[in-house]
Amino acid sequence: MSDGRATTPEREAAKGAWSEIFRNGLGLYSALVIGGIVMQATQMLVIAHHLPTIVADIGGAAYYTWAAMVYTIGAIVGASSAGAV
Repeated sequence: MSDGRATTPEREAAKGAWSEIFRNGLGLYSALVIGGIVMQATQMLVIAHHLPTIVADIGGAAYYTWAAMVYTIGAIVGASSAGAV
C-alpha cells in the first residue's frame, strides 16, 4: 500500500538544491552573504583564539577590548552601508 506521497525525483527537486542560490543572477549576492559570514567567523576566531596570545606576548591587556570593539564597529558600518551600495 502506498501512503500517497510521491518519492520521485521531481519531488526531491521541488525541495530545492544548493546550486539554486547561484543561479539566475544570484551568484554575486550569494557570494556577498557567504563572504560576510566568513568575515564574522574569522573575527570570532581571531578574538577568541589568537588575540589573547598576542596580548600576552606584547603585554597590552589594556588594548584587548579596543581591538574587538574597533573591528565590530567596522563590521556594523560595513554591513549598514552595504544595503545602500
